[in-house]
Amino acid sequence: EDGIRDQPRSRGLEMCIRDRSISSFDPSLASTLGISSGLMHYLLMVVVALTTVASFEALGSIIVIAMLVVPPSTALLLTNRLSHMLLLSAVIGLLSAFLGHFGALAIPQVFGFQGTVTSGMVAVAAGLLFFCAWVYSQFQDPSTRIAVKGSRRGTKVPASTGDEA
Repeated sequence: EDGIRDQPRSRGLEMCIRDRSISSFDPSLASTLGISSGLMHYLLMVVVALTTVASFEALGSIIVIAMLVVPPSTALLLTNRLSHMLLLSAVIGLLSAFLGHFGALAIPQVFGFQGTVTSGMVAVAAGLLFFCAWVYSQFQDPSTRIAVKGSRRGTKVPASTGDEA
């Protein structure tokens, strides 16, 4: 019964993601389809700005900058598809938070200290995950990244001869 009620909400979220993706990557197509790419752009900027300002106030600059930059960068090293990158970014962010919090509690005790600041350890954990992904990506062919089926990234484009009219 709850699944039936949730369907309109999931369809609305799906349409919002589709509209945002289209307006972000092809504003002229979005305009053709009747989607206001300018409105979507400014709406996204307002949401990001509000989230960032609230996070700076609540958490601090180190963890906010680390969580805005490192998980998407790490995911980009592992996949070519936007949908998979978004999912991997969330998983990497959660893993960084868990490992960082655990590290802030456990690692200082090994050296005889009470504890350390969690936000710094979360940033360190995110950095270590990025480093592991970077090392892994150095040994991978770009065309064999996770879920590259249908991806055009890494394919060679024939050089132009200049004879085309």
